[in-house]
Amino acid sequence: MNGLRIVACVNAPSPWSLAARALFDHKQLTYHLGEQFIADDNHALTLWTGQNSAPVVAFRSSSEQEKIATTAETIVLLAERLEPNRALIPLDPQQRAWMFGLLQALAGEDGFGWNRRFMSLSVVDIEFLPDNIRKMALKYDYNDALAAVAEQRVAQILGLFSETLRQQHERGSAFLVGDALSALDLYFAIFIGIMYRPLADEALPIPSDMRAGYEVPSAILDAAAKPILYAHRDRIFQQYLTPFMAY
Repeated sequence: MNGLRIVACVNAPSPWSLAARALFDHKQLTYHLGEQFIADDNHALTLWTGQNSAPVVAFRSSSEQEKIATTAETIVLLAERLEPNRALIPLDPQQRAWMFGLLQALAGEDGFGWNRRFMSLSVVDIEFLPDNIRKMALKYDYNDALAAVAEQRVAQILGLFSETLRQQHERGSAFLVGDALSALDLYFAIFIGIMYRPLADEALPIPSDMRAGYEVPSAILDAAAKPILYAHRDRIFQQYLTPFMAY
């Protein structure tokens, strides 16, 4: 196919997939949607992109030129290039750098989502996980040593976002960076809404086994996450994200 295509996770609300789609929905760009299944081989996807994970965002403008983006940073950049008028990247270079740094801390390797996934997997000994889930865990370099420090890493990132929002509110801004909605706000609301104190099913349906993994109590995380996090999450969902996000 030509044009814009997004391969997204199905049967579970993957924050990476939903956040990628939210960018293009906000920019009112149409796209063809393809399916990726968690912990499956996804052979066709691997043959096309070299990986079996989602999301994958592809844009082909000609038979000779196709852009394939698979990380939050490259997906945000592609979305901005395709529709710059509904901007989601700050123009100020310092704010731009700060936004991409926080985006990596949220959605990148060793970030919030990465380590929350480790925490969820560590609830059950890796040797007792189903083969497909164990294979997926090892793909992301899961091991007991990394799982043991995941909680502290997540607490650091929650503290970082709590302090960022406090500073922004002090200067009169209702957003994480600058004075306008950015891609970071959309990613933040979705990642926090799924992976830490998940939203109610009325706002975002989550399978019970997945929800249980992200509802395990943690005094360390509760101490790091200030009420301002939930207030920002809820406001972004209400104002900029649909009340029901399909997957």
